[in-house]
Amino acid sequence: MRTSVTRLWIWREFACWPPLGGVTIAATVLLGKVLLKKQRSDECVRILESSLLPLADSPAIIDLHLLIGEAHRQRAMPSRALEKMQALWAVHDWRSMSERQLVDYWFLRGYAAEGVGKYDEAMEALEWFLGLSSADPRRGIAFIMLG
Repeated sequence: MRTSVTRLWIWREFACWPPLGGVTIAATVLLGKVLLKKQRSDECVRILESSLLPLADSPAIIDLHLLIGEAHRQRAMPSRALEKMQALWAVHDWRSMSERQLVDYWFLRGYAAEGVGKYDEAMEALEWFLGLSSADPRRGIAFIMLG
């Protein structure tokens, strides 16, 4: 009996919520960017990870994965960043990514692979990054990582 009452309450609550629209998606991505700029990467990961499922069918899902990867980079957790980049690559076709998303992806993949000791993978990813980015400020970091 209690379970059915709970289900009814949940159904009523969610039925009054408006569907996720473009404004909600854009606001979630913007919130992630703001949290990263303010060096609040733990909070960024928590919030964006909780938004992945509701926004799973939106085009901004790639940006959410990239922002989470960048937050893991700021947290000095290369293994988590690599897991996120590998999951992103496995699920999304690279042709669906914009040029900016590809540049971000290859940089994060290279950083993360280098951080966990996968040097061949890091070298390949950073070479892709350098080939795609001509004026990215992270190019210096990539050259240093390539050694």
